Amino acid sequence: MDLLKHKDAGFLLCLILVLGTALTPLQAVIDNTLFDRVTISRDSYDSPDPILIDIDDKSLEALGRWPWPRHLHAEMIDLLNQAGAQVIGYNIAFVDPDIEEPLNDLRLREAISKSANIVLPVFGENGTTVYPFRNPQIPNGSQLGHVEVDVDSDGRVRRTFLKAGIDEPNWPAFGLAMLDNTTVLDTFFPGTRAPHHRMGVNRKWSRDREVLIPRPPQAVSFQRFSFIDVLEKGIPSNIFNGRPVFVGIQAAGLEARFLLAGDPNLNMVSGTVLHANLYQALVQHAVLTPILPIWGLCYAIILTALLYATFILLEKSIVIRSLSAVLSVIFLALPPLAVYLGYWLPIGASLVGAIVVVGFIILKAMYAHNSKTRTDQITSLSSKRMFDETLSLE
Repeated sequence: MDLLKHKDAGFLLCLILVLGTALTPLQAVIDNTLFDRVTISRDSYDSPDPILIDIDDKSLEALGRWPWPRHLHAEMIDLLNQAGAQVIGYNIAFVDPDIEEPLNDLRLREAISKSANIVLPVFGENGTTVYPFRNPQIPNGSQLGHVEVDVDSDGRVRRTFLKAGIDEPNWPAFGLAMLDNTTVLDTFFPGTRAPHHRMGVNRKWSRDREVLIPRPPQAVSFQRFSFIDVLEKGIPSNIFNGRPVFVGIQAAGLEARFLLAGDPNLNMVSGTVLHANLYQALVQHAVLTPILPIWGLCYAIILTALLYATFILLEKSIVIRSLSAVLSVIFLALPPLAVYLGYWLPIGASLVGAIVVVGFIILKAMYAHNSKTRTDQITSLSSKRMFDETLSLE
């Protein structure tokens, strides 16, 4: 109860707990937990949903062990191009040449050039950029998109960087590269700007334009087909007309798998699914731009001060207390307003501060109730309970 008598000490304790939360991993734990429960009512656009073509166990059983001859990929690209696919994201790293049939590489390059709407992956390895075919000369008819996946400490994927590259963040994210020919992002390009030289990973790999991808109102589910079924024309070609198509590895053991944010079923998904999810979130304006943690700390300090002043400090100053209460309500509305505007305000520290203030309010109410039982409310004289307690102490 000394903290209730020395209110400045109580406020200092609140600030210490707020700072302790903001400067420790507890902030990220709280924010990640809250973020996983956020859903975005995604805008409805005429842009069609992506289709995924999976290199799955069924395809491996039919076409043989991985890696496949390059002519199979050339046939797939030709088939999708003839079917009128809007854009093809071919998430296969054609790094090493086809040793058995060198002409297959030429055949694949020709198919890419004819299509003129292919996105290929690029990534960093040991401080160097790994290009398709190990050649910095981008194949005609193609664009490059980086395929880096950023995994949080709890193993879930919540964020990505729309720009990344060696030394300079030059390459768009794979899902963003699929949108380069559209006007979806003309009005606003999301993402937190970051000094890329401070974001170095994988030695020289640098990143910029960080975005968060909340879970959709419904579980991520794309129309999916097996590679072998499409290649053998077991799927009507008109399905792909005007649709963005992602081709990637789904078979277990060939590629890393990831957990999506907010998925209670713990379903592991491929990197291609993550890129398709980013593409769809960008099209539907559902990505959030994270606000820098320093502003989250400032928000937490101000909100805690307002709540503490309203309910603890300013008991006798009714006018100032009322103003403080109004400001508290306004500040409490900022996080949902930020989400509505496309931003994510870190509120872990502010939540801890608010909980501590509520704890003080409860203690204050209990203390006031206990004091009333020891004195007569009319005469303010000590009651029989006070007499009995004093007698037992004596």
